Amino acid sequence: MKLLSRKAIIGKLHNAERKREAAAFLLISSTGKHKDKQIPVLFLSRKGDMAEAAQNLFHHLHTLDATDAAIIYAEKPGNAGLGHAVLDRLSRAEKKRGNKND
Repeated sequence: MKLLSRKAIIGKLHNAERKREAAAFLLISSTGKHKDKQIPVLFLSRKGDMAEAAQNLFHHLHTLDATDAAIIYAEKPGNAGLGHAVLDRLSRAEKKRGNKND
């Protein structure tokens, strides 16, 4: 698992779609449609609501863990309010799972 900024994660998503990489993506809010339906992309909240994001976090992590993805790229949330709690949990998941590609 790797935490990235929104700009970086969208770049990784487009690259994974072009190269058909075995990656999965967890974003805070919707980016519109992605092209390759074979690449798992989940949104913690379609509208960017951090309460909804926090509520969906564990379910979405388990869902992505169950995919065949070699790596999960997760969008790094802001550090304010509930974003801090979501960031803490994602940081712990990143450390626990590591980055198998490094």
